[in-house]
Order: sequence, then structure tokens, then C-alpha cells
Amino acid sequence: MGRGENFEFLQARMLGLYSRFFLNGRIQTLRQVRSLPELWELAIGTPPPAVPESALVEAFERKILDTVVHDMLSLAEGGGSRQCIVAMLRRIELMQVKHLLHARCANLTQISPPVAIPGINLDQWPDIHGVLRNTPYAWIDEAACKDSARTEQMLDAAYYRDLWEILRALPASRRGSVTELLRFEIATQNLVWAMRLRKYFGLDAARIQPLLVPVPDEDSLAWAGRALPDGMGLSSAAPRTAGLAHTQERWSQHDPFSNRLEGLVREGPVVAEAAVQQELLQRCRKALHFDQCTLGSIYAFFQLYLAEFSLLAGCAEALRLHAGKEDMMRYIWPMAGGAA
Repeated sequence: MGRGENFEFLQARMLGLYSRFFLNGRIQTLRQVRSLPELWELAIGTPPPAVPESALVEAFERKILDTVVHDMLSLAEGGGSRQCIVAMLRRIELMQVKHLLHARCANLTQISPPVAIPGINLDQWPDIHGVLRNTPYAWIDEAACKDSARTEQMLDAAYYRDLWEILRALPASRRGSVTELLRFEIATQNLVWAMRLRKYFGLDAARIQPLLVPVPDEDSLAWAGRALPDGMGLSSAAPRTAGLAHTQERWSQHDPFSNRLEGLVREGPVVAEAAVQQELLQRCRKALHFDQCTLGSIYAFFQLYLAEFSLLAGCAEALRLHAGKEDMMRYIWPMAGGAA
């Protein structure tokens, strides 16, 4: 980062926040929790509101997401690259927009106010176009809800494309490892999504490719192609820049994670998703501590914060459903991404 961005303060702030994360060596404490009110007090530090369990889960998730947004914006106000941080936070907007999509598809008559979507008008619900008319997502209408998979792909593609372009425009000295982390995230998300579409919906490669996220100048679909018997020809549909194609075209072949693909494809999408999460978080932990004075550490911290949210939200839902230890071991604790 530039000298005027006071990155030493930002680094100390991020490490201080991360030291309190449950996925940073506090998983055993979380495993001892036996009720939603107990989880609320442990994670938030105040007595929970007296509401039904379903409402308590929603309030808990909102509280955690509000904290994520607040802390990330505080980094921007403390001297971080505000444009990049705001672009990263659009990920939380997308989570909320997808929640609205799912609620509309389920014909829910009431929904909780989403986090971090300025201009939203819930008085228009269930007219989703009316709800989002004054937001950047005004293009979403009833037809988009009916083709929710395609709509979610368009949201993801726009998010990753915009963030990629912002980050790539920065000098390499400021980027650090951020593009490598983002590239790995996109490629592995495509991998897991392709596996799910094949296993659960029976789609072939030709129908899967439009639902994946291509990135300019990167073979971001290569791993997804290797996961599909008819998908070896999958390649990024985004245009390549002449000077970059030669040096970057085959990064996915040289990444060590490539050696695990065959085994993960045999295990299936659930195991693959857990492995991807663990690998991404390990890379983010490394970047947070060793890629200082660059956007790599900020992006790594954001990814770790999102993982912390997913872990806590998963625990809350599991407690509401009274999930057993076996389900927790299979679906919840892998969110922590392995040993801290």
C-alpha cells in the first residue's frame, strides 16, 4: 500500500480482530454450545432477544453481517483502499439479493430486511422488481426469479468481473497475492458448481458452461472442465489480452491443488466443497500474516471474516434444527477450514 495509507495500523487492526475469530483456534469453545441463546451470548456478548428460534437465527445472522460490514468499512476509513474494500463488500449484497430470490421462489409472504442494500423497498414485497427498483439490481424481475440459477450466475459473474478489473488496475506492488487468491476462489467455485450441476441436475458440459464464471485472461474454467467427462474442452469465454495469455494460460496446471482434483471428483461435491474451503482459508491465513502492506492481506482477512460468518450461521441453524454430532462433523466444522 502507499505510505499515506497507514497500513501498519490496518494490519494491527485486522490481526486483532482475527485473534477473536472462532476459526482461529476457538472451535472447541464453539463445539460446547448447546443452545441458540448460548451461542448468541458467546458470539455477540449480550443477552439474546426474547423471540422464537427462527427469528433468533435471522437476528443472529444480521448481527454478525452488520459487524462484518462495519469492521470492513472501518478499514477503509482507517486508510485502506476504499474502492477495493467497497467492491469486496458487494459480496454481502449478493448474498442478500440471492436470499430475496430464494424467498420469492418459495412464495414467502414475509421476509426480514436484508443487510447492506441501499435503496431497497420492502413495502413492495412480493414484487421483487419493485423491491429492487432503486438499487443496482433493478434488472431482476419475475422472469429472473423463474431462472434463478442463471440470475445467480449473472450476479456472481458481475461481482467477480468488477472486482477483478479494479484489482488488476492497481500496481503489482499494491496487489500482492490478491489476484492469486481471487483467481483460486473463482476457479474452485466453478469446479464445485460444475460438480453440483452434473450430480444433482444431470446437466452436460454444454449446459453447465454458461452457468460458470469466466475471468478475462485466465483459464478459470479449466478445473471445472476436468471434473466433467464431457467437459475437457471448457475454456474461459472471456477475451484474452494478447500479452497475458501466454504467461497465465496454464496457471491451473501448475497450482498444487490441481493434483487433488481427480480424488475430489470421485468423492463428490460435498467433500470437494469442504476441501476447497479448507485450502482457500489456509491460503488466506498465510496471506494475512505474510503478505503485509498489500491488498492481499485485506482480501484474505475479508475471506476469513466471511468464513467466520458462515461458521456461526451454520452453527445457529444446526442448533435450531437440533442436528446431531455426525451432521455437525460433516457439514459445519469443515467450514472452519482445518486447523488454525
